[in-house]
Amino acid sequence: MWQEVAYELNVTTNWPEYSKLTDNFVVFVEWEAMDIMNGDLHASIPASKLELLQLEDLAPKI
Repeated sequence: MWQEVAYELNVTTNWPEYSKLTDNFVVFVEWEAMDIMNGDLHASIPASKLELLQLEDLAPKI
């Protein structure tokens, strides 16, 4: 459920309106068994935003 909440926040919230520090802010859920290299970020971050993070080397390219 937390991943769905994070995903929805990342889809509907224009984070730069809240902070001028970065245009690349996202929310994601971290847990002990999280496996970023096998796609666990996709559950919390929409593909379009994840791609932008990857282009800036802020997320792994998988």
